[in-house]
Amino acid sequence: MNVNNVIKKIFLGTYIILWIGGIVSYVFLTTLPKEATWAAPAFLFFAAINVLIESDNIKNSLTLLIIGLLGFGAEVLGVYTGFPFGSYYYSDALTPKLFGVPFALTAAWLILIA
Repeated sequence: MNVNNVIKKIFLGTYIILWIGGIVSYVFLTTLPKEATWAAPAFLFFAAINVLIESDNIKNSLTLLIIGLLGFGAEVLGVYTGFPFGSYYYSDALTPKLFGVPFALTAAWLILIA
């Protein structure tokens, strides 16, 4: 087994564990424990990493990264100006934030486009 396959399996396994943990938390807990605020952003980042790992080539991966950053930029623009999505803001549910927008949204945009 080569190193690349091991790395792929580690990232995929971590994503699956976070996914199962999210389902279990949602079904059995009434609120997310304060100690678990890292879980949602980590889930998004691991999902995005898995998308990039499975991408056809480096050009596609870079394109997806750029789109993720552009989506993040659109979110920042939206928070500060209300354009293009209307007026809104982000709570502290997803952290860390950059310019008032959770940085994990970069991963969300990347996943959405992929």
